[in-house]
Amino acid sequence: MRFIIIFFYLFNFVSSFAPRIYYTFLLDNEGWTIEGNQRYSVEAQHIPHTFNREMSRFITGNDTIIHVNSRGDYNDKSLWYFRSPFLQAGDLSNYKYINFSLSCFSGISNSLNKIDHYIRICSNNGLCAKYNVIDAFNMTDKWTTFHVPLNKLLWSDKFNIIIKNVSYIYILGDWTQWYETIGLDNFFIR
Repeated sequence: MRFIIIFFYLFNFVSSFAPRIYYTFLLDNEGWTIEGNQRYSVEAQHIPHTFNREMSRFITGNDTIIHVNSRGDYNDKSLWYFRSPFLQAGDLSNYKYINFSLSCFSGISNSLNKIDHYIRICSNNGLCAKYNVIDAFNMTDKWTTFHVPLNKLLWSDKFNIIIKNVSYIYILGDWTQWYETIGLDNFFIR
């Protein structure tokens, strides 16, 4: 009996550190797309080599449309996002956080968009919950790792409904008001 208790304790302890949903982009883009600034979604570009000796095998997206208002509001009105493949797990209520890394390969760091969300989780019926990571992204060629808690107090009001039926996760790629190229790597949900 003692052996069984120890086994279950060790199994739960070890499995709590393993990512449950993860994308490492080892061989391809693993179904991720770019949504938002084009008429149709396009596949995220897979980069199969090492960049800056920090990250290897990641995906990128490029800004192709600049849509700013010259009358004072310079935020880009045509934002683009990295969109995850359809999440088979669906119910993320038992998960604790989302982790991923971003890097900027080109862009103007002094003209960031001022918007109210940088990460969205969406259900099949079109409902989305938003999370704001204010000024967390360093617009350099260094990789910035994000740790996003799945805590209802930090998300918009629809979070409790959506977290039980998540279909897609959107991560902002259009951080600046002008053109940019952004890389995404090591996405996982624990």
